[in-house]
Amino acid sequence: MTDEASELYMGRSMEACTGKPGLNFYTTAGCHLCEEAERLLIELVAQHPVTVEVIDIAADEGLAEEYGIRIPVVRHQESGREAGWPFSYGDLVRLLGED
Repeated sequence: MTDEASELYMGRSMEACTGKPGLNFYTTAGCHLCEEAERLLIELVAQHPVTVEVIDIAADEGLAEEYGIRIPVVRHQESGREAGWPFSYGDLVRLLGED
């Protein structure tokens, strides 16, 4: 994850804490598709009231099993809806329910 993304996501978590919709970004180090998805999420955070929690699937065996071949995946924390790669900026906006 880039330093810019780390700064954007640091301390951001759930909708209940912030009043903003929350997304989980399932990723791991060395994933070039995840880097592309990260750029879309940086744009999304800049344009919409949303929080993003970055989750490294390598840190959890269950998550690695569930998402290992599917990452990057973005999941809406409240609805459970997911966007799996490939997705666009518009797909992320729709995931928020703001389309």
